Amino acid sequence: MRRSEYVSFDAVGLAELMAEGEVTPAEVETAAREAAQAVDPRINAVVETWPADHVPTPGSAPLAGFPS
Repeated sequence: MRRSEYVSFDAVGLAELMAEGEVTPAEVETAAREAAQAVDPRINAVVETWPADHVPTPGSAPLAGFPS
């Protein structure tokens, strides 16, 4: 998933894409990290990031698999 695709969806839309199998949680996480890294030098709002220890199965909850 390219960053331009990532930013065109809200959390619900991304969760739906994951539930449908169109993207994986790992792809969404990578896009989210890239988006944060791209804007943080200007907004200085990201304190820290860390990889998810457990990624729920997409579709098992409304926002399952979405990076938090």
